[in-house]
Amino acid sequence: MSPLVQELVAGLLADRPDLERFPETVVAWGRAEARCVLFDAYLMSDTPDSERALKTARFVGQFERLAIELRARLGLDPRSEVELARDRAQATREAVDLDAIRARGRASLEAREVTE
Repeated sequence: MSPLVQELVAGLLADRPDLERFPETVVAWGRAEARCVLFDAYLMSDTPDSERALKTARFVGQFERLAIELRARLGLDPRSEVELARDRAQATREAVDLDAIRARGRASLEAREVTE
């Protein structure tokens, strides 16, 4: 892993330690972001209309799209962060509802045993 990728990953995990559970996705995100930074730096140093700069610009677009997709998967943009929070809250509510259903079921079985 390159030093830039390591720095990006370490910075992300410092802010979002919950993402340590997804090392492969975090590293893939770090690689995509690092490539965007490096390609951008290269483009800034090259003649804008050179054939090499035009080819590099295509790579920048590909890695930008990949970085955007991985940001969304990790909840690093506003919309995906809200969606993930909503999904977690819904899962928590459903888990609580399951516990309540189990408790009512146990109470019903116990009541049935008492009456029999």
